[in-house]
Amino acid sequence: MDNQSVASDIAQQIKFLCKLGQQNHKSKKVQEALSYYSLALELIRSLAEIPSDLDELQYDIYLAVSDIYIQQKEWAKASESCQKAQNLVDKPHQLMKIARNLDRIGEIKRSCRDWNGALNEYITSLDIKLRVLENDDIDIAGSYNNIGNIYCDLDKYKESLSMYEKSLEIYIARLGDNDLQVATLYNIIGVVYHYQGKCDESISMYEKCLKIRLSQLGDHHLDVATLYNNLGAIYHYQSNYDQSISWYKKSLDIQLSQFGEYHLDVAEIYYILGLVFYEQHKYDESIYIYRRSLKIRLLLLGDNHLDAATLYNNLGVVYCDQGKYDESICMYKKSLQIRLPQLGDSHLHVAVSFHGLGVVYNDQGRYDKSLSMYNKALKIYLKRFGDNHHYVAKIYNRIGNIYSNQGKHDEAFSMYYQLLKIYSQAYGDNNHPEVAALYKKLGIVYYHQAKYEQALSMYQNSLQMYMQISDDQQPFVADLYNEIGRVYAKLGRFDDALSLCQKSLSIILNRNGKNNYYAAKSYEYMAFVYCINSKFDEAIPKYQQAATILRNLLEENHPQISKLYDDMADCYEQLDRNKEATDLRKKSKFIQSQLKSEGAVNERLVSCVTPSQGCKTVENTGSNQDSKVISSDVQQTKEDTKAIEDFEVFQQQLPEYQVLSCGREVYNSCLIL
Repeated sequence: MDNQSVASDIAQQIKFLCKLGQQNHKSKKVQEALSYYSLALELIRSLAEIPSDLDELQYDIYLAVSDIYIQQKEWAKASESCQKAQNLVDKPHQLMKIARNLDRIGEIKRSCRDWNGALNEYITSLDIKLRVLENDDIDIAGSYNNIGNIYCDLDKYKESLSMYEKSLEIYIARLGDNDLQVATLYNIIGVVYHYQGKCDESISMYEKCLKIRLSQLGDHHLDVATLYNNLGAIYHYQSNYDQSISWYKKSLDIQLSQFGEYHLDVAEIYYILGLVFYEQHKYDESIYIYRRSLKIRLLLLGDNHLDAATLYNNLGVVYCDQGKYDESICMYKKSLQIRLPQLGDSHLHVAVSFHGLGVVYNDQGRYDKSLSMYNKALKIYLKRFGDNHHYVAKIYNRIGNIYSNQGKHDEAFSMYYQLLKIYSQAYGDNNHPEVAALYKKLGIVYYHQAKYEQALSMYQNSLQMYMQISDDQQPFVADLYNEIGRVYAKLGRFDDALSLCQKSLSIILNRNGKNNYYAAKSYEYMAFVYCINSKFDEAIPKYQQAATILRNLLEENHPQISKLYDDMADCYEQLDRNKEATDLRKKSKFIQSQLKSEGAVNERLVSCVTPSQGCKTVENTGSNQDSKVISSDVQQTKEDTKAIEDFEVFQQQLPEYQVLSCGREVYNSCLIL
């Protein structure tokens, strides 16, 4: 057989191997594909002279190999394959091959978060395409897409939309307005509008995409489920929970029909539904659906997978909100048992679990344990975010609250001062509800240090600042009236003190009803004013009303209830009603003995920290501004914990083109391209 025949046979073998590689690549059998591509390349290199058609085939093989390595996230190997392809194209008529290779290099750089490097590659590729192709060529639309992706990565949404709209115009002109690629672009544009908070525009784009996909794919296709997910996410963002749940359930129905119950995508929808139910305060439904997600993950991923830790953590949040503290602690500890060995003691997810445990122990009145957990979380937050991050601020706030409750007012002042420095940098001289809340806390510290004039100044600063951004019928304002009233009582201005406490109670009852923490506090402070004025007969009924409310809100063994029993006992003793006093002392001592055995602190001070139940009551009925103020209290700790959790865990499920920066909204997790 002559050399020409041998070369022809080898060329046929090479093309056959390349075809096998393409078939396996298409079937996602990437290792087999790589094997066939490698054999083909070896045969090409064995030739003394490579004909032009095999030279082009060699280029295509290197690009295909780079695609596989990109999918496998083996960036160095992908880059090496791109470079080998680039070395094969050095002639002017091969400009489109150069452009295609630049697109691959851009994709690699983007995957490595080298946004500017990727942008340069994509722009260079686009410039080449514009020189050699018609302006409405599909390849040019692809470049606009790539550049739009980078601008979205950089949060440059206006520029991103401009690129996507140019791409969309070409796709519609070339493919018609009912093509699946057009639908995909509608979805992408909807996602960008979603990131901008332009909900109506986002919904419009999603609905256009959905209409095409339904007509082309039918109503049981997974790409249709994706749109249902995205519509669920946008309505979730709008707090339109019923609509959100409806769309998520449509997605779930498709996924169940495609995969059955035991599939990770099904588990993910259950998880998202659990979040929505939680935000609706439908805690039983949230727990039920979280547990369905957990059951699937445990079965498919095993007992020690980090996804299971996430579910345990979120179950801990819900149980804490229900006041089921033992169950909550159990869930947080299960989460930590998985996270600590796998992530180490400096990981943000570990901080989330410590933070959550701190909330539970605080709600139980087990302040030493709470402090221990908060300090562990603080150490991680400081390492992760530095001194001036809002998560660090939240922990300073919580620790300051506990020190204040424990009567350690110098330590509380130190924490609040650290917090004030962060707020000063963040807000400057602007009025802000968190600063108003902090002035209130500083006032409480001064009050307990018997610095009544300084306390009054802080309260008045807080009230003045808050009145600039809200109205005088908010629970936060009502509580400030209580605190100012207590100072007036110490200064002997009893009528003024009672008037303010009654004004506070009136606001609370009108806004929230009787069964909430702030109402209990108003009754307690009125009783306090009567006591200082030696009107013990009038003080006792107020203490009793406060105790009745707190027993409904808190555990029976909470230190605040113990304190109320002691305060009532003081009144009975002043009236020589020693039997009632003795009974109450016994109840108080029993609670204190229970707390002591659990490591809690006997609180003998009027609390300046609102328990989570009280905050929830206010937040559910107050205005948005009021909710912002309440964010400085305990309930927000749980919301922060959940927010960090969602942000970190759900990054993996975001659109491929979108990389989050800290502070991106939780709803991003549900957006799928």
